[in-house]
Amino acid sequence: MSNDNNPYDNIKQIFHEPNRMAIMSALCAAGGDGMTFTELKAECSLTDGNLSRHLNTLQNMDAIKI
Repeated sequence: MSNDNNPYDNIKQIFHEPNRMAIMSALCAAGGDGMTFTELKAECSLTDGNLSRHLNTLQNMDAIKI
């Protein structure tokens, strides 16, 4: 049975995609300066569409701010 209040379940839901982990790793490594879309796309080797989709998901889950 899933518990919506369990923070580990929430983390798994957000980060089950390896590309999302790559995005978060790149953003953390950039520090407070952040990264441009183009920089992040190159760092993570993603297409425009894939990066955009993952960024939207991360933003909707309050993991990042765009």
